[in-house]
Amino acid sequence: MSVRYRPATLEDVPLLALWNARLYVDEHMPGSKSLEEFTTRMHGWLARGEYQAVLFEAEEGPVAYALYRQEAEGIYIRHFYVDRPFRRRGLGRRCVHLLLTEVLPPCERVLLDVLEANPIGQAFWRAVGFRPYCHRLEILPEERAARAKLSPSETT
Repeated sequence: MSVRYRPATLEDVPLLALWNARLYVDEHMPGSKSLEEFTTRMHGWLARGEYQAVLFEAEEGPVAYALYRQEAEGIYIRHFYVDRPFRRRGLGRRCVHLLLTEVLPPCERVLLDVLEANPIGQAFWRAVGFRPYCHRLEILPEERAARAKLSPSETT
């Protein structure tokens, strides 16, 4: 199956927002958002030029997208999503290859985050050449509040 790409436009926002909502579920992200919230956010990012998106298409139509932007450290990929019916066919690898060789500037470092709760995503990105760089940790506000009630000796 051949894959081609094109820059996403504001007309693509409904599809990109739907896929972003599915990505949110697939990555086991905390909390919930409505499709309208995903749509508003995606439209804003693209309309303001905060991010660029590329849509990957096969004979059947759109199959994947990537959302990225230039940062001081390099190109940051915020989203990469292959629609569920097209997974496990090598399309994701082909799309990443196109992204790295034809879409993104060749002399730029490329960064992305993969959630700890997403071992399939971690394995995918390693398989296409990415390697771990740092380990980001977090503490949520409710956990901070609970820990604030403990004495210093109870927090170690």
